[in-house]
Amino acid sequence: MLTFRRLKAQRFCQHRSLDIELSPGVVGIVGHNGSGKSNLIKALFRALTGKSLNPGKKEEDVFWGAESGSLELDFTINGTSATIARDLKTERCSLVIGTETLSRVSDPHDRDSML
Repeated sequence: MLTFRRLKAQRFCQHRSLDIELSPGVVGIVGHNGSGKSNLIKALFRALTGKSLNPGKKEEDVFWGAESGSLELDFTINGTSATIARDLKTERCSLVIGTETLSRVSDPHDRDSML
């Protein structure tokens, strides 16, 4: 079972800096139009897969005028703590599951072998 715990985003879409703790179970996201609700889902997806949900280029996920951005997602999988961090410009990624660290993970299937 996968449970998200915390999402941090720097210069992602319209979020200059975001640090949000996520509770287990169903989470509701409420806000005005254009406040960034959908971009939270995009950030989770990009952190996990490295792929953008924007129809354009991945660079469009970077805050307007910024050189780069980053995402960090803390989660548990089958009771084991894990953190995935991505740089939006270089697409570098690191994954820590329990005590094991993988660097430069680019394919989601690489992570499957760790689980």
